[in-house]
This record gives sequence, C-alpha cells and structure tokens, in this order.
Amino acid sequence: MTSKLGARVFSIIAGVAASVCLYFAVVTLLMIPVYPGDSYLNRFRVVYGIVPGLLRLSLPVVAGWLWSRSGEPANAETYIQRAFVGAVGGVVLFFVGLVVVGRMKGWIP
Repeated sequence: MTSKLGARVFSIIAGVAASVCLYFAVVTLLMIPVYPGDSYLNRFRVVYGIVPGLLRLSLPVVAGWLWSRSGEPANAETYIQRAFVGAVGGVVLFFVGLVVVGRMKGWIP
C-alpha cells in the first residue's frame, strides 16, 4: 500500500515540477533583450528557458507513468494521456486561481 501511495506522491511532485518548468520557460523566453543589439539566445535564456521547456515535455510523461504504476497496468498511450490530462487540469486550475486572487485583490475589475 505504501509503494502505491509513494508512486502517486512522486507523480504529483513531477506534475508540479512540470508546471514550474512551464512557468520558467514561458517567462524567460518571452523576455526581450534589454539593450538594442543584444543577442536573443544567450546563456541565461538557454539555461532558464529552453532547458525547462524540454523538461516540461518529459515530466508529464514521467508523472503519468508513476500514477499508472500505482494502480493497474497500462500501456504507453494511457501514460501519456493521463499525464497530459493532468497537466491541462493543473494549468486550468492555476489560471482560475490567478483570476480569483486578482478579483480578491482588486487587480481585476
């Protein structure tokens, strides 16, 4: 029983890590160069933008695999499907939370 619970906990952690990687990748890659003539792809953008972006693609698969390992056996299609359904649900909940906080703080009229 504890190994199943541990697999689910690590699956949730992998899903949260994927969401954090998505945040870092999007924010870093949308930042414009500070000075005219600066290169867009510098070491900062590669380390904090592209690497988390690539991790964002692999972590949901790991999360789906771990979640499926905690229950009945499943094939690779099921792993990927569960991972991305969970990731989409997490992103939707994150943005709903942002709207709720924005309304409560008065940032959104």
